[in-house]
Amino acid sequence: MPVLGEQCEVLTDNLAQDVGRNSGLLQGLCQYRPAEGFGESIGEYSPSVCETARRIGLIVLRDLAESAYKRVQGTIRAKSDEAFRELIRKVVCFYREALFNPHWGEQIALRSGKILDFNMVFQALDQKEAEVIWRPLLDWVAASSNHLALVNPIRILAAPARLRWDSEYLKQIGLVLQDDRPGASPAHVYWAGNQEETGMVLHAYQSAWIPASLLQPDRQEALVSSLFAAAKHWEVVLHTNKGLAGGTPEAIATARDTAMNPAVADAFALLICANAEQPAYPGIPGHEPDVVTAREHARAVERAMKEIRSLVPMAGSYVAESDYFKAEWQRSFWGPNYQRLLAIKERYDPEGLFFVHHGVGAERWSLDGFRKIS
Repeated sequence: MPVLGEQCEVLTDNLAQDVGRNSGLLQGLCQYRPAEGFGESIGEYSPSVCETARRIGLIVLRDLAESAYKRVQGTIRAKSDEAFRELIRKVVCFYREALFNPHWGEQIALRSGKILDFNMVFQALDQKEAEVIWRPLLDWVAASSNHLALVNPIRILAAPARLRWDSEYLKQIGLVLQDDRPGASPAHVYWAGNQEETGMVLHAYQSAWIPASLLQPDRQEALVSSLFAAAKHWEVVLHTNKGLAGGTPEAIATARDTAMNPAVADAFALLICANAEQPAYPGIPGHEPDVVTAREHARAVERAMKEIRSLVPMAGSYVAESDYFKAEWQRSFWGPNYQRLLAIKERYDPEGLFFVHHGVGAERWSLDGFRKIS
C-alpha cells in the first residue's frame, strides 16, 4: 500500500474538514486508487486506518444484500465490415435501452478480427430477469447467422457469492490459474487475465471518458462510426463500470463531490486503448523490449484514439489508467477542480513531500520528482 496507509491515521482534523469527501485529492497527493481498490481488500488494513479513511470520504461502507455473483460473457465475430458496423450499432442501442442503469457494469470490447466481446456483471436482478433483458439481442444475433458467428456463446451466469473467492470453483471455470511452483498450496491462485500483465512492457495506454449524451438516439450513429473507425486501428474497450452516468442520483452526486474530473459523472464508460508486450528487460540480451514494434503499436493506439477524440475532443481521462505522456493532464485528470486542489496541496504539502507523475503540483518538479523547477 502506498504512503496513504502510513499517513492516514495522522491526518489532522483540519485537513479532514478541508478535504471532506474529496477522495480525488488523496489520489492526486498519494497516487492511490479510491474506494474501488481500498474496499476490495478492506480487511488488510487496521480498523483505525479504515475508520479515518471512511470519515474523510475515501471509502464508503455499504451493506451488500447480494447473495450471488452474476455475469454475462460471450464473443461475437462479424463476417464483414458492414456486419461489424451493424453489430456495434445494435449493441450501442441495446446498451442504452437495457443496460444503462445501476444494475449493469464492466466491459464491452471491440477487438481485431471484427470481434465484439461481452464481459458484464449485474446486481439486484436474478438470472431469469437477466435472461429476459438479453433475449432480444440474443434473438437478433441468432437471426443474423449469415453475417455473425458466436465465437463463445453468450452465457448468463449466477453463482453463490461465496464462490467468488472459492479457488477450486474458480479453477474449474477457468477464471484463475494455480501457482505451479513446487510445494505451492492449492489455494495459491491468481486471475488468469492477469497472467499477461505480470512484467509486461506497455507500448501505449490511453483512455477517455465517453459522455452519456452520445447514447441519445440522434448521437448514436456518430458514436458507432467513431468506435468502428477506432477498432480498425487497435482494439478498444468500454469500461462501463467506470463511467457513472447510469448510476443512481445519490451515487452521481457523491462522485461530483470529489476532486475527479466531473466528466466521470457524465460518462457512460471509460474507453481504454492500450497495448503491451510480454516481460522484457533492457540490457539483458535476448530479453530486451522490441522498440520497433512498440513504436508501431503506439502509433496504432494514437490513430485509434484520434478517431475517439474527433468525436470527444476535450475528453477527460482517469489518472490511474491514462497516457503517461499526456500533455494537458491537469485538465484531463482533474478538470475545473485543479486550481482548488493545487491550493490545498500548497497549504498542506508546500515542500512537495508527496510526489507522483502528473499528480497535483507535479508541474513544479522535474519529471523524476527529484528537482523543483518552479
